[in-house]
Order: sequence, then structure tokens, then C-alpha cells
Amino acid sequence: MPSRYVEDIADLRMADAEEAGGKGANMGEMVAAGLPVPPGFVVLRDSYLAAMQAAGVADELNAAHRDALRSGGDQDRFTEMCESMQALVLKAGMSDDVRERILASYRTMGSNVNVAVRSSATGEDGADASFAGMNSTFTNISGEEELIDAVQRCWASLFGARVVSYRASRGFTADPAMAVVVQQMIASERSGVAFTADPTTDATDRVVVEGAFGQGEVVVSGSVEPDTYVVSKETGEILSRRIGFKQFKIVRGADGTRLHTEVFGPADGYPIVLAHGFTCTQQVWREQIADLSRDHRVVAIDLPGQGFTRIADPGRCGLAEMAADIAALLIRQGIQVTVSSGDKDLSQL
Repeated sequence: MPSRYVEDIADLRMADAEEAGGKGANMGEMVAAGLPVPPGFVVLRDSYLAAMQAAGVADELNAAHRDALRSGGDQDRFTEMCESMQALVLKAGMSDDVRERILASYRTMGSNVNVAVRSSATGEDGADASFAGMNSTFTNISGEEELIDAVQRCWASLFGARVVSYRASRGFTADPAMAVVVQQMIASERSGVAFTADPTTDATDRVVVEGAFGQGEVVVSGSVEPDTYVVSKETGEILSRRIGFKQFKIVRGADGTRLHTEVFGPADGYPIVLAHGFTCTQQVWREQIADLSRDHRVVAIDLPGQGFTRIADPGRCGLAEMAADIAALLIRQGIQVTVSSGDKDLSQL
């Protein structure tokens, strides 16, 4: 059994999910399987419960949560109640014993190590419900005070309006609690999520991988449209691929904060926007996307100096006509436009 407040990720297993949450417990299983999991620890559910109890707000918080579950019909009141619960959690702070256990574990990782602080709700995710992406995650956290603040904000996210509303829609009535994963950050060039079953069709003979540049939060949050690959489990063959719209990435800035960086911009050449959702520069079009044009009827709109414009997928028919219509519209707005399909010039349409 894990200790009461904090446990190393490597020492956790799925049997500990009630205390560590599904995210924390699954990471322990990946360590046991020999996968390269960045080091870290989990602030267990009892840390949250002890902190709220020590501050004398546990009963008030749970009563307010039960009221909120019943007040979904009055949206303004519901939102106000959720904000009040979050404020109460933050005001409660953290008891000294919990704080010291967290900081002691953090110090074993090194001096002010850069970490991700990720919510791992307990007793909620299952076959009939998933809270993935609803509770808070904070990246590029460095220093003891930043860490403590991020853990408390994860706790407070238990009572976000979206989370409470989803909880009510699923008939959850138990008092919620939260574990928090603290894990060393990786300066990733590319990140993604792998689904061991197809989330759209439930097919279990394939793995679906969604990826983007920089840190993975752009995928999880839906900030960009990721590349999507469907891979056969049996053969490793890529069954399908779709290149998404990834205008920017999130990386760690020189000062340690989150930095949004344009993936493709004017410095890379004129931006090209493709009707099937592929977005790139002229150079990348030639080097990486040209082969796709042989398999898909692709139309590109080249807007020199105008930045990025997203064009919805028009399907597999009428692309030339659509390109001509868009070009005419942009020209009327005084924008110089060149339209092309693969190597075929359509600018005279």
C-alpha cells in the first residue's frame, strides 16, 4: 500500500488507483513494463482530504458540491457555486504536513527541477465516464512555491463548472477527491497520445496515434489539429494517416515559462493552406506533402504575407470550383492570390 500523502510513480500499480488516480497508477504500470517514463511522484488523494480537513472546510465543500449537482437548471447560480467552491479550496491552502511531504519528494528530483503538475482524479474515470482533459494540468513549473500553487490549483479544478456538470450528467454523487502527478518535464520536439483502441469505432485491432510539435498539451487541449495515424497492431502497418493543422507549438521558453511558437510562418516562406486540412510552407509542401497529392485531390491557397487561413475540407469533389470561388472572394478584398492544385496552376480559373 502507498504511504498516506506522497508516493514515487515507480512504486504504484493499478491496485493503487483509488489513492493515486488512474493517471498515476497507469504510470506506475508503465514503469513496471520497462517503458521510459520520466521520474516523478504522485500527491495522493489523502493529501487533498487532509488539507481540506485541516482547514475546516471539508464538510462545507462537500455540501456545496451536492447542492451544485442539483442546480444545473439555473446556469448562473451553478457557475457561481462552482467558482465559490474553487475559491474555498484555494483559500484552504495546504496543511504543513502535506506541504513538507510534497516538497521533500520534489527536492529528491534535484534543485528546482522543471516539472509538469497534472490532475489525476480518483474514483471517477471508468467504462461509462472519462474526465480526461477536464481537470487542470500545469507545465513548466519550477521552484517550491510554484509547485505548491500548482497542486492547489489542480485540487480546485475538481469544482470547475464543466467538471461538475459532467459529474451531474453521469449521476455521480460521491464527494470528489484529487490526486496530483508531479513529473519531470521533457523538452519534447514532438508529442502525442496513443489510443490502444480506436476511440471512434472501438476497434481493438489497431492503435490510433495523434501527434503534434512541441509539448503534448496542444493535442490534449485541442489547441491544434494533430496528425492522426491508424496503425495495425498485428503488422505495424500504417492503415491511414491524416496531416492536421498545427499552426503553433508550445515549448519551454528561456525564462522557464510556456512559450507559443509559430511552427510555420512568414520566415519559412509564404504560407500555404490546403483544402484537406494540411497546412505547411512551400518548402514543406515539396518535401513532405507532395506524395499525398498523388492520392488526394488537394487544392492549395497561397496568401503571400497574409498569415494562415484555414479552409474547411470540401470533400473529394468540386475542388477546382471551390478554389476559384475562394480566389475570387479574396481578390475582391484586395488580396493577391495564387491558387494551385499539386503542380497544376489554377490561377486563371
